Amino acid sequence: MSTPVLARVQIIDPDIAFRTALTAHLQTCGYHVEACGDLYTGVQQAQQIDFDLMLIENALPETPGITALPTLQACPSNPRILLMSHDPETAVVRQALKEGAFDFLIKPLDPVQIEKSVAAGLENRKAFLAIYHLSRDLQEANAQLQATNQQLSEQKRLVETERDQLQEWARELNVLNEFSSAICSTLEAEKIIALVSSELSKLLRYDLCTLALFNEPHVEMHFHATLPITHRLVEKIVEDFVTASPQLLGRQIGISDVIYEVTGSMGFGERLYDTSFFLTVPVCETAMLKVAEDTVGIINLYRFAYETFAPAQTRMLSTLANQVALALRNARAYRKTQESARRDGLTQLYNHAAFQDFLEHEFDAFRRYNRPLSLIMFDIDHFKTINDTYGHQTGDFILQELAALGLASVRKADILARYGGEEFALILPDTDIARAQILADRLWKKVQEYGFQYNDTTLTITISLGVASASVGKLTHKEELIHAADTALYRAKTAGRNCWCIAYGNDTFHCPQDDPLWPHAPALSHH
Repeated sequence: MSTPVLARVQIIDPDIAFRTALTAHLQTCGYHVEACGDLYTGVQQAQQIDFDLMLIENALPETPGITALPTLQACPSNPRILLMSHDPETAVVRQALKEGAFDFLIKPLDPVQIEKSVAAGLENRKAFLAIYHLSRDLQEANAQLQATNQQLSEQKRLVETERDQLQEWARELNVLNEFSSAICSTLEAEKIIALVSSELSKLLRYDLCTLALFNEPHVEMHFHATLPITHRLVEKIVEDFVTASPQLLGRQIGISDVIYEVTGSMGFGERLYDTSFFLTVPVCETAMLKVAEDTVGIINLYRFAYETFAPAQTRMLSTLANQVALALRNARAYRKTQESARRDGLTQLYNHAAFQDFLEHEFDAFRRYNRPLSLIMFDIDHFKTINDTYGHQTGDFILQELAALGLASVRKADILARYGGEEFALILPDTDIARAQILADRLWKKVQEYGFQYNDTTLTITISLGVASASVGKLTHKEELIHAADTALYRAKTAGRNCWCIAYGNDTFHCPQDDPLWPHAPALSHH
């Protein structure tokens, strides 16, 4: 009985404690590991040992690991390269993935995640080598075919037939390579899904393709039909998926959890393929979208005739599914990194930079389409006193609780952000000044009535708010809207705090609580 060959892994990291611990962990996972502390030694090792996978610290003393990618990728063993770093910039991660790094791991490493990433990298290398060997086999077969054609002229017809088949294989391989390159060149899931719909039919003939993506808590189903189908057929496939969800997802989902879209022929043509036809005729081929042990989705190809899928087509679908799964995994990781960079670490609200981007987008919609747009800015009254009296941990808790309370008080379309310190900003798309006042009043009262319970202490806090609308005062830039709301907030502060103020242009402001006829006038506490 032959001894299994261990996968060869190289670690290049100047932190001796880290690489020693990582070496020991990967050895317990069944890998042969070599480790060193600098790039020069690492390159020397790679010239002597055919590594299957390399784990490299990007922040190397001599040069960033990303600059060594071309040298390491040129190794005859075609290793998969995983870069590592503490808090890498989004641009660095994106550049590394585009230039050929298989993954970019963020330190400190989670043992489960590193095992998944290493396993995924080795699986990707295996798929690459399979394609590479297939290409080499095709080249060798083509050379042999040409020699046979010259020597055995009497078999010309057979040789020509085989040559045509090889040319078809070469065409399919070329399309396969183009497909793989295309989906690996983007980090946007929407573009990857569009490529599957537009390019997959060039490689494998089908009448209907369904691509289901498991994005908890929802499932996205994308239908691409090359023959006219009915809406009822789509609904039947969705219902069948819901029924099979415990086996596919490990949990039961409902119809409302499935979001689907259909491209291609829908409800038109000489013959509509409906549910009854579908239940008796189609041939189906299935491939799971998996990266290591993580299943991200499933592809189903249907043929509405008794034409089965050849074994070579099944293998090709499996290879394509691996490429699609890896591309989607990378896209999700990149999107998660992007989203994390736009969030405030304490409150998990959008940060100041994200607020500016959102307001720029909404203000552009206001200018182009005359859509209402309002802005509320508010902050906590006497927040410094709270920090000085109860400590900064209590202050942080209040900021977190206020963020949660604010999110629970607004619509999904509204955008709540931490503007800075104890100040928050609320963008209200499609909202005029009158409705913005109502929301400000509601939020103001909710905070007054809410008891902030931290350990054994219950605190009651108040906020001051400034309300402004882009349509009031003929504002032309988002900075003017911010200035109007911020100035209204300042007026609320100077009016005694614990109130809200409305900006009617640059010079006119009004606190409704000052109006004796205002039905909700509070007993303001002047501090």
